[in-house]
Amino acid sequence: MPTLRRVEGVTYWVINEPTEIRKLINQNIRHEWERDAEHDGIDPTRDPWLLGLSKLEWSLRTVRTSDVKVDVSLMSNRAFVHRLQERSRQLRRGILQYDAVIWPMVVRGDDLMLKDGYSRYTTLKGMGMSKTLVYFGR
Repeated sequence: MPTLRRVEGVTYWVINEPTEIRKLINQNIRHEWERDAEHDGIDPTRDPWLLGLSKLEWSLRTVRTSDVKVDVSLMSNRAFVHRLQERSRQLRRGILQYDAVIWPMVVRGDDLMLKDGYSRYTTLKGMGMSKTLVYFGR
């Protein structure tokens, strides 16, 4: 069952148990990633990240926002960046005006590469948040 946690004034829905995080990732978020891969012309059954996903150990961690890495190819896609900027503006307004609750980002444990949560990342970084919660998969 998700609980609430605040970090630097931002409220997060969090799952603390590694087995429950694993279920969230593999049953819910995985489908979004598979659709994204297909949309990008990638066969999800051959994607290294998706192939190894069920083997990862998951935990909830607090990390420095500046340590999170982004996919340079995504951030060089003008259409993606334009959509991201709009979504980030909306999310920032929601957090500041309505105390909107967000989920932790998802990062690859080996290098803190952001795998899910670009709007949250962009918003929190733009708000000057030095720390964020992530689901850490290794």
